[in-house]
Amino acid sequence: MRLIVPAVISVLLAGTLSSFAAESPSLPEETGAGLFSCHAPVGWKKKDMPTGGVRYSDGRRSISVMRYGGEGSAYATPEIFFKRLNDFAKLEKRDPARVSGREADRFIRSYELSLGGDEYPAQKEWIYEELVILKEGETFWVLKFQSPSRLPADSPKGLALWRRFLKSFRLL
Repeated sequence: MRLIVPAVISVLLAGTLSSFAAESPSLPEETGAGLFSCHAPVGWKKKDMPTGGVRYSDGRRSISVMRYGGEGSAYATPEIFFKRLNDFAKLEKRDPARVSGREADRFIRSYELSLGGDEYPAQKEWIYEELVILKEGETFWVLKFQSPSRLPADSPKGLALWRRFLKSFRLL
């Protein structure tokens, strides 16, 4: 009996620790076009964007990395970028984020999105977005986290992974 109790406790602890590890996966290093490195969430799929950026997603939440500014860019300046975004849903400026060894502007917004169109207007989702703007010379990087939910959430799912991503992001 004395040997059985410690064995049962060991099994229970091992199960608890493995489930904790599943909630906090390690993040493998990624590089984007030789311009940046980051740790993308484990299991998230990577998609190259037509604008030259990259998007990581688990099918619901996403993290995007985009670079704008300079010749031929859709958004020559951060101000033009923000004007376009604010036309849809207003961004709120928050405390700066520390990214790639420097302070970067950080913004959030939350908005309701109709999924059903005119046929099913009651089908809606709340979208939480957080954007970080990292200036680099005449260009700027937009790092964006997006998390949908059926109801507005004070703490959207995936926020801890987003914070870890920001800590890992480095311009090369």
